[in-house]
Amino acid sequence: MDSPQVPIFLGTPPQVMNLSIDLVSEKNRSELLVYAKNCTFCPGPDSYNPTLSSTAKNLQSFNRWIQNIQLLNLTTEVVLTGNEYQDAVSLGNVLSVPDANLFVVDYFRRTGDRELNGYLPLILNASSNRPQFLSELWKSGNLQNPVIGMRLDGRRPRLSFGALDPSDYQGQLNWIPMTSQNVTAGTFSIDGIKGYNGSFLPNSQSVAYLDSTWSLIGLQESENILFFSQAGYGGPDNIPKFWSYPADKIAYQGFALPCDDTAGSLPSVDFTVTINGVDYPLGDMHIPMQGYDPTLKGWCRVPLRNVTATKATVLGAPFLRSVYVAYRFPTDSCPGYYGFAFLSDPPYPINSSRVSQIPKSKPPQYDECLANLVSPTSTPTPTAPLPVRTNQDVASGSYSIWGEAGQAPLWGVEDLP
Repeated sequence: MDSPQVPIFLGTPPQVMNLSIDLVSEKNRSELLVYAKNCTFCPGPDSYNPTLSSTAKNLQSFNRWIQNIQLLNLTTEVVLTGNEYQDAVSLGNVLSVPDANLFVVDYFRRTGDRELNGYLPLILNASSNRPQFLSELWKSGNLQNPVIGMRLDGRRPRLSFGALDPSDYQGQLNWIPMTSQNVTAGTFSIDGIKGYNGSFLPNSQSVAYLDSTWSLIGLQESENILFFSQAGYGGPDNIPKFWSYPADKIAYQGFALPCDDTAGSLPSVDFTVTINGVDYPLGDMHIPMQGYDPTLKGWCRVPLRNVTATKATVLGAPFLRSVYVAYRFPTDSCPGYYGFAFLSDPPYPINSSRVSQIPKSKPPQYDECLANLVSPTSTPTPTAPLPVRTNQDVASGSYSIWGEAGQAPLWGVEDLP
């Protein structure tokens, strides 16, 4: 899955990059990471060229920055090489950090998915002494509050920095303290997961974390998937087909439901995540898969997987598309919190009784850290600069275009072997 992306302006004059949102921060990574224009194995059309920026400062080179990390079900090696820089970073020419730390990668090897163009970390590691983007943004004095509001649904995706826009959500914000902020991801407690019959799945009370890079929901115990298809958890008429990939690895076990996506008929699954006494139904619980496994032709895989390495429930895209998420990042004596609410225009039917649910408790230090958040009075209008192109990057002369009349200049020709 491609992560949700946000445009940032990097350098002077600004280079426009669409960076993937990162809510996981592997190995405490909380700095910006971008791909160099000559990066090997770096996915995405956008890249950063520090030689075109008058404010870029090369700090040091790095090598094999992340090794042998656990991602969901397997241990994988991530190899990154490149240079650490400082440069000006701006969000829509509204919020700026004049000397943000960033990693500029020129080689990237990792099994599995990699975020397009690089990533913008929207989680803060409170125990790190390194400069981090969110903390530097807060120190700039341009944020009203140390918060980020996130709508990551396809209808009206939005990020708000420094304030939470009431037009983005409905109901009461359900604030939850983060139970850990210096591991693979910021975790928090959930009451459990409910199915069609309204009962909690066995063993589903756990810690959880948000992952904007994953298109699924990861369940902590393999029994959860097995029980989900029994006793009405998945719905009265849902008779699943079990699968595993590879066939001998239960870590990739899941199930699929009959469907005909060519006719626009996709099955749905009743699936609810309960947090601090509030039920949040997921409105995006069907993904048609074709070509991945020929034995599943005519079936749609339900986006649930068993995960073993993380020892936590992973709330990926189906959850993030269905709820409003607020993040109150750590400052001074205040820890980190996540806040959850219902979208103002959710992708699923929702009645007033569900919206009016009240969280069963307030988190510690609520009065000190959350009660006095300032509401926004206006929304600034972001502006976009023209793409950066200079003679440093343009080859001398012009080149023919295949199948077209005329010629055009090219960038990066001098870098070709």
